[in-house]
Amino acid sequence: MRGNIESSLPPTPWSAPRRPAAPTPVVYDGSRGRLFGLALGRMALTILTFGIGRFWMTTRLRRHYWASIRIDGSPLEYTGRAIEKLIGFLVAVVILAVYLSLANLALTFAGLAWLEGNVIGLQLPLLALLPALFWARYRARRYILARTRWRGVRFGLAPGAWGYAWRAMAWWGAAVASLGLLYPLTQHRLARYTTARSYFGDLRFAQEGGAGPLMRSWLWVWLPAAGLGALGALYAARGEEPGPEAALAPVVLLFIAIGFVRHQVFSFRHLNSLKTLGGKTRFSVALGFWRVVGIYVSGALVIGLGVAATAAVSSLVAAALIGDPAALFSALAEGRAPDLTGLLALALLAAVYLPAVAVWSALGHAFLTHPLLKAACAGIMIHDLEAAERARQRAHDEQAEAGGFADALGADIGGAF
Repeated sequence: MRGNIESSLPPTPWSAPRRPAAPTPVVYDGSRGRLFGLALGRMALTILTFGIGRFWMTTRLRRHYWASIRIDGSPLEYTGRAIEKLIGFLVAVVILAVYLSLANLALTFAGLAWLEGNVIGLQLPLLALLPALFWARYRARRYILARTRWRGVRFGLAPGAWGYAWRAMAWWGAAVASLGLLYPLTQHRLARYTTARSYFGDLRFAQEGGAGPLMRSWLWVWLPAAGLGALGALYAARGEEPGPEAALAPVVLLFIAIGFVRHQVFSFRHLNSLKTLGGKTRFSVALGFWRVVGIYVSGALVIGLGVAATAAVSSLVAAALIGDPAALFSALAEGRAPDLTGLLALALLAAVYLPAVAVWSALGHAFLTHPLLKAACAGIMIHDLEAAERARQRAHDEQAEAGGFADALGADIGGAF
């Protein structure tokens, strides 16, 4: 009886074992033409506003780049505001001006005679700003992450700017003391510190792996550079003229330059392929060295030709408007005051390079940043994105300084990024 009942029950449906989801690609779908027009117009506005417009230019470009990067069909979002960056910059300028004034005043009252004629001594206030450069770079990165969202969830970077600053001073000091040998270790340690304090929502990033592969890659740069430097020091110590082997120096320098670019591409792949998010989401990065070289070479050619053509056209237009500017320069060289026509010529000649600057900036975005970002995104795959989608929203980070110190110190982490 029992056997008849069991045989009458419907069979249990068979289900295949759960396979891991396919990795999610990162897609960059920005338009080169739209980016060129945007960068050209914003740079022209920056020039016309004597640099004030650059905060709006940076903000607008970041929004364009962020919106062009899509993960699982959803774009990144940049929520920073230009007025935040302007106010932060002005505050930073005032604070730095007060600091430098007080430092110079203190040195003057100290009456340190050894500072007279001592170039290094006179730069002590500026050298004291070196830790602030690293501090400002960390703060700028923190601001960018705090203003970046994906599917409404914010990224973030925990406080730790001074910790980053003293670590950067120590590791860069070690790199300099080792004549560059420990540069990969500096890269790895600083990346690990920054990554460990980065978040997506409440999920934390982590940097895995060691610096061994970076060191092996760097030896292709350091060994020929060290050999070339040792050979030059040997000839200098003996007071001899370089021998026939000096003819190989340009070849070695080219090899060093190629090796440096190769190392930078490798370190980008290596470090980012070993990042994790929340202990589950992982990344794989594939970016070809020769593709990067091709982008830089072709980009440099386009930018060079574009800037040269713009400068030539601007010069012809200016020459047609003002005539021969030789009289103006002769008057200035002889100490004579130029007439009104000469002053007009001076103003027009000063404006000749401005279109070239605007074209240089726009072409740089369109033919360097755009293809590099596209190539980098095309090689990034995200594994187990579903785990990252469980992230909960993190608190808003005010970041009132908005990277202003990085702007003021010239330590911003790179244009739009």
